[in-house]
Amino acid sequence: MIKVLVVDDEELMCNSLYLHLKEEGYQAFRAYSGKEALDFFEKNTVDIVITDLRLGDIDGIELIKRVKEKHDNIYFIVMTAFGTMEKALEAGKLGVFHFITKPFSMEQINSLLSKIKENIELKIENSEYKKILGKRYEFSNIIGKCESMQKIFDIIEKVATIDVTVLITGESGTGKELVANAIHYNSLRKNKPLVKINCSALPENLLESELFGYEKGAFTGADKNHKGRFELAENGTIFLDEIGDMQLNLQAKILRVLQNKTIEPLGSAKTVNVNARVIAATNHDLEKKVDKQEFREDLFYRLNVVNIKLPPLRERTGDIEVLSDYMIKKFNQEFNRNIKGISREVLKEFLKYGWPGNIRELENVIQHGIIFSESDIIDIKDLPVTFNKKHSKISSGDKSLEGVEKQHIFEILEETSHNISKAAKILGIDRKTLYNKMAKYGFSERQKQ
Repeated sequence: MIKVLVVDDEELMCNSLYLHLKEEGYQAFRAYSGKEALDFFEKNTVDIVITDLRLGDIDGIELIKRVKEKHDNIYFIVMTAFGTMEKALEAGKLGVFHFITKPFSMEQINSLLSKIKENIELKIENSEYKKILGKRYEFSNIIGKCESMQKIFDIIEKVATIDVTVLITGESGTGKELVANAIHYNSLRKNKPLVKINCSALPENLLESELFGYEKGAFTGADKNHKGRFELAENGTIFLDEIGDMQLNLQAKILRVLQNKTIEPLGSAKTVNVNARVIAATNHDLEKKVDKQEFREDLFYRLNVVNIKLPPLRERTGDIEVLSDYMIKKFNQEFNRNIKGISREVLKEFLKYGWPGNIRELENVIQHGIIFSESDIIDIKDLPVTFNKKHSKISSGDKSLEGVEKQHIFEILEETSHNISKAAKILGIDRKTLYNKMAKYGFSERQKQ
């Protein structure tokens, strides 16, 4: 279970975050001052620290420095109501994962924690399973047997060993970062660094300094030379996540890197040669942003040499059951549980639901179900209240002919215990037609039996 420490001298904020994290299934701790946090680290450690920048006794930056001296692998999220560029730059130099300004929503915190959790799991997987990253049906934990995912696996296999720029598109939560991992770890650069940066998580000036680095004295607080992410990714891969949120001025500099294979660190008059494969990702429609002059057309074509478009989960319902099984196995190990699967009723509701949060939302729902299940099967009562509320609003929304037909076929299969002959007879069609319709609507192999 992921461990998170909240540090804030505002008790209300500290307690609110602490309770929210516990509700979300994290092992949470709290400290009301920097000293209390340092005392905590004398005997304990965590995976993530969410700390205020201004604490009553010890500055948040000082806290990070002292903790990182002994625990360099901890992820830090810095929150403050008094954000300044100097402080943001200082936090960035210390390797802070994200700098977030108050007030913020719990959804923002959840999103950041999900990204960190994926990074933590990926590090574990890379160290233990590097040899099996090339498996066809499981590229770096990308699970999928539907036709659309098979086509994506084929593309990954073809482009992984060819040094071309790849643009991964799709809604939030569809697994864009996992595809980037799969491309890198199946490429000829797999033994070199995979360096990632979220282009929407940092203000423009800080993002520029993180990408290209800077020389000592380039700006206030730049007390030593700092290598940028492009240099750190030398002979490896750099993953530019959420590139659709990058400002136009910085887009021009990224274009020059792609064209010339050189960068200019801030405050330096010299150019530095770089050799890093670029993989970019976005949940935006970049062609529409180009039309609105919000994204450079020349950069779009440079990035879009190969495009991998990930389908939303609602368009690959045939994978919901296999994804659920995979997630249950993973969380069984993490929580020391022995859950065997989801109930028929849960599967039925999963297939009807629209999944606006995609695979990430499914993972959160399964995780909640495993924690609260009192038997070896996840049932409706074990699912989060928020899921049931959203489901009641969304599941009834598909009134199209295809939506009604899909639901009708599913219910008849349930009534006949998945006897294809009986179901076909009730529906007034032959077995072949029923199989074709089941394939069309993405029913899993188990549902076809």
